[in-house]
Amino acid sequence: MQFAKLTGVVACGGESIRMGRDKSLIKYRDKAQRYYLYDVLSPICSNTIISCRKNQAREIPAGYAYVVDSPEFENNGPATALLSISMQFPGSPALLIACDYPYLNEEEINQFIQSIKDPEKPVAFFDPSKSKYIPVLAYYPKDAAIIICEHIKTPGYSLMQYLISQQAVRYIPKDLRCLIGVDNPEAMATVNLLK
Repeated sequence: MQFAKLTGVVACGGESIRMGRDKSLIKYRDKAQRYYLYDVLSPICSNTIISCRKNQAREIPAGYAYVVDSPEFENNGPATALLSISMQFPGSPALLIACDYPYLNEEEINQFIQSIKDPEKPVAFFDPSKSKYIPVLAYYPKDAAIIICEHIKTPGYSLMQYLISQQAVRYIPKDLRCLIGVDNPEAMATVNLLK
């Protein structure tokens, strides 16, 4: 699938409370996760953006574009990143990638992009063992932010509800380890990218 425009969003604005430190700065490879993902998405996307909190923005070096999470969308989990970015790039589909999936790599992201056949239909990584979407590893079409914004004040509404209601296409990765989210030190200690 070729896109006229596609915004790559590296989501790293979570509080990282369970990890005890900023998950986006953990180095699983030769650089911090947020910069590794940014560099992977940059050749694929028209715009690549790090979505972050205000205090994180001060640490981002020149050469990496970022958008600070908008206060009007605070406390909406990863929807905060998607909606904040959509204000800067209205009408652009988005590839939302969270920073806490260490096994996710360039090859799998490229395979995911190639799986998008209809630019008007959301596509998300899907965990077959739990029969659920991974909303923070997903493609959101250009009208997604409008729909999500209309429902975001409804109690319990989330990106997961959006994907379910839109019957998002399921993408099962070749390497199922890509579905492993790491949000605490114990889980981080088990990460082995050499296997």
